[in-house]
Amino acid sequence: MKKINLVIAAVAAFTVISEVQAKSTTTTTTTKTYSYTKAGDREIHKELDRQIDACKDLDETVSFKVEGGVVTLTGDVANSAMRNHAGAIAKEITGVTRVDNAIDVS
Repeated sequence: MKKINLVIAAVAAFTVISEVQAKSTTTTTTTKTYSYTKAGDREIHKELDRQIDACKDLDETVSFKVEGGVVTLTGDVANSAMRNHAGAIAKEITGVTRVDNAIDVS
């Protein structure tokens, strides 16, 4: 019985340590530093970056940040259709809980 309790305590401690480590992760690229507050933010960022890069109308004009599953889009695009398209791309990504579309239309 003591061995089972010890194993349960060890698993619980490992889980807590893993969660603390996952809550704050920083990734640096050659031009930007991204800070993630949630383990899934990194995956959201990678997927959104991939999808925006694939859309030639958005890849040079739209920036974003991901924090706690919330995507904030910024930048400047030519029309509202492009603005809406960027928001739709972000909303479709698994793990996104909300999209704040602050992209300006010029």
